[in-house]
Amino acid sequence: MLKRLLQSAVVQAALAALFAWWLRFVHRTTRWQLELDPATGALMQGARPIILALWHERLPPLVCQWTQFPDPARGPRQPLHFVISGHRDGRLIAAIAARIGVPSVEGSTSRGGAAALARMLALLASGEASVGITPDGPRGPRRMPQPGVVALAKLSGCPVVAAGAATAHNRRLGSWDRMMLSLPFGKGALVVGPPLAIERGADQAQALAAIRQALDTVTARADSLVGIVVQ
Repeated sequence: MLKRLLQSAVVQAALAALFAWWLRFVHRTTRWQLELDPATGALMQGARPIILALWHERLPPLVCQWTQFPDPARGPRQPLHFVISGHRDGRLIAAIAARIGVPSVEGSTSRGGAAALARMLALLASGEASVGITPDGPRGPRRMPQPGVVALAKLSGCPVVAAGAATAHNRRLGSWDRMMLSLPFGKGALVVGPPLAIERGADQAQALAAIRQALDTVTARADSLVGIVVQ
């Protein structure tokens, strides 16, 4: 009964509205600190497309902050389209993201991967949008990037930029990724690393290891800025 209720379009729309309101409320009541790599900042100011990568667990604290950048003067100059899986939970996340100004591309490494890759390549080739991807989503393993992000970088020629976000007041879910749900009235941090170029002939294992290290580095830095010591 509950499962059927949650699948209802009306219920999903109501939940999306509620969660979107909550994300905006948390954003407005959080004291944000930004660390933005200068090279990435130059790409963003020049409206150059990038592949923004983040761990799946940090979707809630990061997505809203990207649309309402902590420092608007240095913020992105083009829209960011997030890759979100097409299963039930993914559709809810996509609806929430749409309400805070983040369009989505449906797909994942396990479902609709080829079609999603084609749509992302078209967006990047247009020069009018960047794409966001969670390399370990939608099912994990946690913090283990999958080959899709490397394929996207190689085929598009666009750099991968690792981003991490954290809030001091939060709750961690018991999900596979230990997703962080942010709470209001605390400190927050958004850390955006340097662009990582992946050549067409790059070794896949080495590229994945570099992306994983970059993501772990910015995420750990965001945690340290808000006083989170152990995850």
